[in-house]
Amino acid sequence: MYDINFVEVSDIEQFADYASQIWNEFWPTFLAEAQIDYRNNNFEPKRTIDNQIANKDYIYYYITCDSQRVGYIGIDPTEGESLHLANLYIIKECRHKGIGAKAFEFVKIFAREHKYQKVYLTVSRNNKEALKAYNLWGFKIIDAVVTGVGGGFTMDDFIMEFYL
Repeated sequence: MYDINFVEVSDIEQFADYASQIWNEFWPTFLAEAQIDYRNNNFEPKRTIDNQIANKDYIYYYITCDSQRVGYIGIDPTEGESLHLANLYIIKECRHKGIGAKAFEFVKIFAREHKYQKVYLTVSRNNKEALKAYNLWGFKIIDAVVTGVGGGFTMDDFIMEFYL
């Protein structure tokens, strides 16, 4: 049984630790070790998440399966007609089991309830697993961007949209 649970502000420190564990498990599939080290040393998760909630109105949700946390969703609801799906991470042992698709169904319901016309996200061009899932779910690539993230590193991303 899958559930989506709102992350309370009082739980942010624990959530940041959880998010960091997933990031460090996930990033090596498409980022170089030096870039992962740079991110870990310069973007402390709790401070980043606190800033996103306080200044950008981000909303975070745990994804649970049989009462165990198996991932999370991050939504940035401040984009006008487009809802920004900022994060959708599933732990390694629970990928390819339909959990991501169920989480995206939750995002679509949220978007419709809040009168958004589309959902958009950015995804690394090298993140083959995510690209496959997003294409399967009906997202379309609308642009490609290269963004400097500091330390001489860049993110080479696709911007993808899903029309509701």
